Amino acid sequence: MLVSREDTLAIALDTFLRFGFRKTAMEDVAQAVGISRQSLYQHFHTKAALFQDVVAFLLERSLTDAQRELDAPGPPHERLLGALDMWVGRYVESLRASDHASEIIDLANARCGEESKKIERVLTRSIVASLAKFAPGAKRAELKDVALSLTISAKGLVHSANSHDEFRRSMRTIIRVVLRSLLSESPEAPRAPVRHPRSAIKR
Repeated sequence: MLVSREDTLAIALDTFLRFGFRKTAMEDVAQAVGISRQSLYQHFHTKAALFQDVVAFLLERSLTDAQRELDAPGPPHERLLGALDMWVGRYVESLRASDHASEIIDLANARCGEESKKIERVLTRSIVASLAKFAPGAKRAELKDVALSLTISAKGLVHSANSHDEFRRSMRTIIRVVLRSLLSESPEAPRAPVRHPRSAIKR
C-alpha cells in the first residue's frame, strides 16, 4: 500500500491527538497508516523526529492554505476569514475532541516554537499586504497592528470556541469590526457625499 508523506503525517497527527505523544508508539502510527513499523522507521528514525515533521508539515500547510485564501477573489472580510480559518480555525474540532491537546500543543511549541513564530510573521506580512489593498491610505504600522490583532484573536478563539462554527462566527464579527474601523480611519477611504438640506440651498 502506497501512502504519500503528507497523508502519513496527517494520520500521525490524528494518532498523537488520540493517544498523546508519550503513549503513542511507532507501531500505533504504522497501523493507522497501514504500513509496517519497519517501513515507518525507514522514513522517520524516531518518534520525536516524526512528531517534529508532523508539526513542520502542519505549519507549512496552514501558511500555504491561508495565503491562497488571501489571494482568492471575494470580499476582503471573507478572504481574511478564510485565511485565519485555514491557519488555525479548522483545527478547533480536532483539538476539542482530544484529551491530549494541551500536551501536543505544549510539545509543539517546545520543539518547533521558533519555526511557528517564523510562519506567523510571514502570515502577518501577507495579511498586511491584503489589508493595504483594502485601505491604501492606512499607515503600515497601523496595518501591522490590525494584522497582529487578527492573528492573536484567531489563536485565542481556537482554545475558547466550542465548535468550528463558533470560531467562524466570532472571527467574522471581529474582522468586520476591525475592517470598518480601518476603513473609517484611512485618509483615502471612499466617503459618502455630503447631502445638504433643500432649505439651505440658495436658488
